[in-house]
Amino acid sequence: MEPSDQELPPQRRRHGCLWGCFWVALLFVLVVGGTVGFTAWNIYQGFRSDPQLLAILDVTRNNGTVRAEFGGTAYVMEVERKSFPLPMHEGRATTYRLVLIGRSGKGELNVRLETRTGRTKTVTMILTAPDGQTHALLGKVPEKPLPSI
Repeated sequence: MEPSDQELPPQRRRHGCLWGCFWVALLFVLVVGGTVGFTAWNIYQGFRSDPQLLAILDVTRNNGTVRAEFGGTAYVMEVERKSFPLPMHEGRATTYRLVLIGRSGKGELNVRLETRTGRTKTVTMILTAPDGQTHALLGKVPEKPLPSI
């Protein structure tokens, strides 16, 4: 005995996995986009409020050697920062590596800072010009390492 058409409940309209997949994909894009956006904003704000980096950027804008080697204004393309403790727990050393670009080409500014008893001192500022020459803006240019055997 077969049930008649009137006994069956009306069938719902189904979309298969289309809507389920859509909402999962949308949630994934929002989570990934939010994470990337927050990380980028956090990094930008961190470098923006770093007084040591702001002082270094001021040197790159106003130093005559930097302006001469880069043909005017040198723009910062990359910033790399490393921090490590000094021996015997005397303080911390922080190094910055800035990749600069100007009309003359691409170069680097390497800066070493040391913080002891709450006071920060700039130890060296070494500029590598686009032509490969090194200039000591502060401190001494390190001697070339010995060739390895």
